[in-house]
Amino acid sequence: MLIQMTPKQRRKANALIRKSCCNYDRGNCIALDDGEPCVCVQSISYSLCCTWFRDWVLPGAPALYAEITKPKGLKRCAECGSPFLAKSNRAKYCSDCARKVHRRQKTASDRKRRSNTDKQSFQKPDIYSVSSPAIMEVNSNTPHRSETTF
Repeated sequence: MLIQMTPKQRRKANALIRKSCCNYDRGNCIALDDGEPCVCVQSISYSLCCTWFRDWVLPGAPALYAEITKPKGLKRCAECGSPFLAKSNRAKYCSDCARKVHRRQKTASDRKRRSNTDKQSFQKPDIYSVSSPAIMEVNSNTPHRSETTF
């Protein structure tokens, strides 16, 4: 079964063929040439039919390769929307955006941490002070040392 491309993917593939395929010569395919010029089959088709293109040219554009072949783990970047091959199930961003987002999150975290330290007082809580009425009542009912009988 041949893999089908969308019109947008086909336009990108044709641009890649014209730019990178060594068998492409002004609309003709040198590999299929047997004396008469033969039109490049991949440039006129919506399916992925040229093995040379699939094996050698398409991997040169990783985003397009991932988009067309749709391997397991293909996700869209939450930041820029481009497809990328996820290395884990937690991946949310492509490698370019991941650095930017991580830096932005780290900056925000550091800023928050710094602003919280200014608001906190560094005094230890007084755990021996009696502030609850129930504790005061218990303390008043206990006999003092001088009142105890032996």
